[in-house]
Amino acid sequence: MKFSHYVRVGAVCSVIGMQTLLSGCSQVVKGGAMIALSFSEKNIVPPILKLDDAPMACASGEAMTPLILATEGMGADPAKMAVIMYVSAGLCAEERALEHELRYLRASRANNIEDAQDARIAQKRWAAIAARRQQEAYRRFVERYEKEFNFKIGGTCPALKEDFDKLIYLVGMASGMQAVVNDIAAQGIVGVPKDGAAVVERGMACLDNAEYWGVPMATRAAVWSLLPGASEGKPDPFTVIDSYHTWISGQGKARYIVTLLARKITAEQLAEVSRIVADNGLNIDGLNRLSGRVPLEDENAGLGKACVEFSVRG
Repeated sequence: MKFSHYVRVGAVCSVIGMQTLLSGCSQVVKGGAMIALSFSEKNIVPPILKLDDAPMACASGEAMTPLILATEGMGADPAKMAVIMYVSAGLCAEERALEHELRYLRASRANNIEDAQDARIAQKRWAAIAARRQQEAYRRFVERYEKEFNFKIGGTCPALKEDFDKLIYLVGMASGMQAVVNDIAAQGIVGVPKDGAAVVERGMACLDNAEYWGVPMATRAAVWSLLPGASEGKPDPFTVIDSYHTWISGQGKARYIVTLLARKITAEQLAEVSRIVADNGLNIDGLNRLSGRVPLEDENAGLGKACVEFSVRG
């Protein structure tokens, strides 16, 4: 009896010991996964975003998405990184869909019916793949952000402090819009809800348009042009999109700083500098006063120093 009692006690102790050991191992694995995700956010995402090679960026998304998702099975939450990776992978599918669409147009013009049909089928298939990837990015973004920041997407604006969180918000919202557009191109194969575009339109209003390269307003304008009645009471969507393209095209132009220094700067002097800038085909992006304000009633105002800086491009 005593022997069997000791056996039972030993078995119980062994089970408890194994559970403790395995629990400790799982925490170590989870910690390692979280460190890997943090490393990816800080050291892998920035170089990808800096790439001016879209195929390279999308290829990295296709290659790394399974690796990032693997951390989910280790107890980590890869939602934010998954948004970036799924969107990057979606670029590949969009590019292939575009290539087949162009092939379809060439074949149609050449009256090559069979090739045109093949190209159209391939175009829809790749558009559907792009929509699935973008919809998955949007789904993970919504689930993570609504839980972490305690708000409703498209209803209120979250209090985002970190730049990375703001970037994921922008990319996640844009992916929702892209998913709708590509699903339409695929003739609704994926079944992306169309009302998601209206949610994206409201959510994009939370971001500063100038800070994020005009993308928020351009995305909202795309929704206005896509959904019937969505543009009511809004600016003309095509004018907004054209202004966005103009702004983007100007980003590659050279920038210059023009500094105006005088005892006292007058409106006539500012107008003359503006005229010279315009005569040389340049545009004024900004105007900053670098000197302090001088009271109008100050008798010694003419003895001071005034400085104004023009930021010009062209």
